[in-house]
Amino acid sequence: MADQKFIVGYSAGEKANYVIVEASSVSQYGEKEQSCWKISGEKGTLWVSPSAFLYAFPAEMQVPK
Repeated sequence: MADQKFIVGYSAGEKANYVIVEASSVSQYGEKEQSCWKISGEKGTLWVSPSAFLYAFPAEMQVPK
């Protein structure tokens, strides 16, 4: 699958934020207690801890304001 833009939401302490990344897959990696989210594409891999991960969806699904 070719890379596409994903919006990845994460929590940073008490605040929530998001980043836009180019990726070909977003998947949960590891066992339940030791799992993390793996967001990978042609340019590299972003790992997000389960406690920080909020959501990930293709940017094309975002509703314009």
